[in-house]
Amino acid sequence: MLTHQIALVSKTRHIKTSDLSKVAAALQKQATRDLGPIWGIQATVDAFELLKDVPAGYWPIIIKDNIHEPGAAGYHTDKYKQPFALVQFDEGWALTSSHEMCEMLVDPFGSRMVSSGSIKQGQGRVNYLVEVSDPCEDDTFAYSVNGIMLSDFYTPNYFDPVSTPSVRYSFTGAIKAPKQVLKNGYLSWLDPETGRSEGDGTMSRYMVVVERGESSWGAHVPDLPGCVAVGETRDDVLSLIREAIGLHIDELKQAGQPVPKPSSEGEFVDVEAA
Repeated sequence: MLTHQIALVSKTRHIKTSDLSKVAAALQKQATRDLGPIWGIQATVDAFELLKDVPAGYWPIIIKDNIHEPGAAGYHTDKYKQPFALVQFDEGWALTSSHEMCEMLVDPFGSRMVSSGSIKQGQGRVNYLVEVSDPCEDDTFAYSVNGIMLSDFYTPNYFDPVSTPSVRYSFTGAIKAPKQVLKNGYLSWLDPETGRSEGDGTMSRYMVVVERGESSWGAHVPDLPGCVAVGETRDDVLSLIREAIGLHIDELKQAGQPVPKPSSEGEFVDVEAA
């Protein structure tokens, strides 16, 4: 079995080297003792002070003070198609790092899907994106490893067609039935008939387009026409667009209008300069 190497890297001065090492050790135990046997995965986790010191072939989890882009948290692939994850530094950075590690190890390239009946009534079978920590991501469902709170994750039985009392649906047992979404969690799927991505849960992730002007910054949400914001700095406009999204959705609900589901996606394309 191939062993994956994970590198935990801090790019913030708020994390001591000793704390980074402690979290890496907890993640190593989670990967070896908890996640690995359930999902058939082998992995190592090591802490590095500098990103440039990470050996080739390692998949980095990078903790930063500001990851800038809304929705950028999570794992991605670089220009060589190798996975990496970005984590926004806050008091829950270890829990978020655990979330991203579990999902990166189970689905390194973000394309693994499982076919099962939709939780949406009348929809039929759909293809669920395998994101093992999303349905149970709230910190109330975390568990302790070496005194550090780490993310729960679902098991392969999560997509079973029927519930069985003796079956384990998440590592901690917080998930009690197939395709259950816990508080503040979510579940994403693709409808093969329409080709549309859909989701269920208390959290929605909208793509935001940020544009720099001559003297200010602007932002808009493609899936929410008319939802815009302008700020003096990038941080200002990101804060304002988050507020604008909440207000926009509240106005739609009060007016009895449907709230559009997130469906837009963004990507950077490298081209040769003219």
